[in-house]
Amino acid sequence: MTMITDSLELPDTTTIPGLVYRRFRGEADYAAMSEVVNASNAADQIEETESADTIANYLENDANCDLRHDLILADVNGRTAGF
Repeated sequence: MTMITDSLELPDTTTIPGLVYRRFRGEADYAAMSEVVNASNAADQIEETESADTIANYLENDANCDLRHDLILADVNGRTAGF
């Protein structure tokens, strides 16, 4: 039996405990991506926020983007921290 995984091994990356790089998992990732964008904007004192729907609409309508191959997410201890 072959186990399919979406985790990625990336060479020459910083070692952070609990950090895992992975491929896009689908619609469920949009909410986490929205949280990352909004936390980053808040830290930078940018008032603009992005909803999960806005991010989904942008990415799903980019004809030059194959989300399963072109998007990598970074999770730390199971929580999305970047993409």
